[in-house]
Amino acid sequence: QGMNHGKKTFLKKSEPNGDPFWIYYWDSRDGKDASGWWIGSSVGGDEIFAWVDQHSAMPPIKGWRIPADGPRSDVSVILKGHEEDAEMPEEERLKKVKEVVTLLESKVDKAVETSKSMLDSEGDIFEDGVRAVSQLLQARVDEIEEAKGSVSRHGKAAKKQKASGETEAELGLLEERLDSSLGKAMKEMGRVQEQLGKCEREGAEERDAKIIEEKLPTAMELVTQVEVAVEEANTEEKAMKVRDLIGSCRQKVEKTLDAANGFAPEAQKLALAEFTSLRERCNAADSRLSLWEGSGLNTFDEVPA
Repeated sequence: QGMNHGKKTFLKKSEPNGDPFWIYYWDSRDGKDASGWWIGSSVGGDEIFAWVDQHSAMPPIKGWRIPADGPRSDVSVILKGHEEDAEMPEEERLKKVKEVVTLLESKVDKAVETSKSMLDSEGDIFEDGVRAVSQLLQARVDEIEEAKGSVSRHGKAAKKQKASGETEAELGLLEERLDSSLGKAMKEMGRVQEQLGKCEREGAEERDAKIIEEKLPTAMELVTQVEVAVEEANTEEKAMKVRDLIGSCRQKVEKTLDAANGFAPEAQKLALAEFTSLRERCNAADSRLSLWEGSGLNTFDEVPA
């Protein structure tokens, strides 16, 4: 049904009077997040139904996000008229499949080797590097899933052409090799995801610790100012100013306590302990000021303990 950004477009005709469904590719001209294969009511239109972040020559079978901003689904998208469905000599079919399988085995081995060299190194492991390896392995997994669909179609086409039992058996073995490579990639992906989670947690702890480091001294100084001001509030005018200072202090402390609910565990524990203590000191100063205001006395020195 035509081309878009260098790749074929595909049209699924709906029921009479229904809307069509287009599958088309969009390159990175509008940014990485817009690049990949899309399903929508028109090519490049605003109404979209699904997206997959892959850049293969043909739309992939698996990995689609439905809706486009949702998680990966288990839905398969299979096109009619794949080249594997065409009649071809058995030798040519086997050659095509062997080339695909051999290439993917090599790519998976290199990706796994890259991952291991990073994860097993004695130096520091950085989140950006782990994330890059995760994306590399995911790309290999996506390619294998796509290749498995291709090999499956080759197998069905071969059977339809009444291929020899030897050819069918070899196609089956080639599919098993893909399964083996997929298992290898997924196993390493598990290690990478575990390390990525660790890096993200450490990064979050470091980020939130810096927030505490920035806010705590200021908050402590403000609370100390409140305590001193309460001791010196021996007139109604001073008491009113201290009341405003207490309100401002409380607001800053409570704001950080609210933010701490989203902190990483260790940073959260520290923030809650420190800022809860400051809140209590602020409340104590408020109570002392209220006691003075209700006493009618002129100085705090005269307030009973």
